[in-house]
Order: sequence, then structure tokens, then C-alpha cells
Amino acid sequence: MVVDVSRALPGTGYRRQDELPLWVKTSALRLEPSMRARQVAWIRRASDGGWLAVVLMPAGSANGQSRVTMQLWLEPEMITTDLTIRP
Repeated sequence: MVVDVSRALPGTGYRRQDELPLWVKTSALRLEPSMRARQVAWIRRASDGGWLAVVLMPAGSANGQSRVTMQLWLEPEMITTDLTIRP
């Protein structure tokens, strides 16, 4: 599955990378506008009956020294099973 990171985490990518110090570019968490993830559950909201997708999205630093798997609870329109979208 592919996560629309630009919708799931608003504000990511609004700063130009050429404005960042080199140490930030290499060691900070690298998030692309769309990234692959694995869905592990659907959660039903009691407030309105809507659904949230629980996904595990791996991410890492540009220098490869740090890695994390992010657990995200996302609205269904923020994910797709269309793997032709380039993450």
C-alpha cells in the first residue's frame, strides 16, 4: 500500500532542501510525498462510525544511520493499494 505522506503529515516538504544545513539533510528523517507501508488493521470510530487505517510505514535517515517504523492511523483517502504510484 502507498501512503500519501503530504496529506497524512501536513507541513512536511514545505521547506526547500537547499535551505537546510548539510547535517540536517543527512541525519534527519527522510519523508517522501508518497511512501510504501503495510496496513495492519482497520479501526472504527465510535463518534461517527468512520474508519481509520492502521499502517506501519518504515522510514530512515538519508545517511542510513537511523531507521524507524512509524505507526500511523489514517483516513482511508490518505492510502491507496495502487502500487503503480511511485513512492
